[in-house]
Amino acid sequence: MADFNEILKQTRKRSGLTQQQVAAQLFVSRKTVSSWETGRNLPDINMVAQLAALFAVSTDELLLGRNPAQQVTNQTNLLDAALLILLAGRLAISATAAMLLFSDVVIVAVLLLLILLHKRKLTPIFATSSLFALSVGVFYAAWQNLFEMDFSLQTLYVIGGTLLLLQPLQYYWKTVGVTQKE
Repeated sequence: MADFNEILKQTRKRSGLTQQQVAAQLFVSRKTVSSWETGRNLPDINMVAQLAALFAVSTDELLLGRNPAQQVTNQTNLLDAALLILLAGRLAISATAAMLLFSDVVIVAVLLLLILLHKRKLTPIFATSSLFALSVGVFYAAWQNLFEMDFSLQTLYVIGGTLLLLQPLQYYWKTVGVTQKE
């Protein structure tokens, strides 16, 4: 794990700000910012929060070097797999016009969720409920054979629905696991 001073310096440079610009924004001297980046001194907790806000990063990323974009990528692996399965079914298996339209709607919904998750525009509750509702819709369509799917398409939709359902469960388990460990 990188030290705070290294993380701070990298984050500042990534933001395209000089030490002087950071100092002016935070109402401290440039020497103070320099002392933080060299590890001679550390900012207090309030200043860390201000630094995180200035650089538009989380305090976790600033203090621990965790990259939220990587965390989101790790959290969306099941969505990526579900999207690939649904796309394969849409492109490879012939279906009725209504089924093709349903497939398109589901694929666009999963794509939209992935984009919004990667841009961190969704709250975890909204993302979880959306995925749960989408997975229930996919399961229902496959189980009831709503669009006269053949067996291979039904199977793909059950697998895709399972992956969509596992994503919010995975998030829940991580959240509960973190809460229980504390």
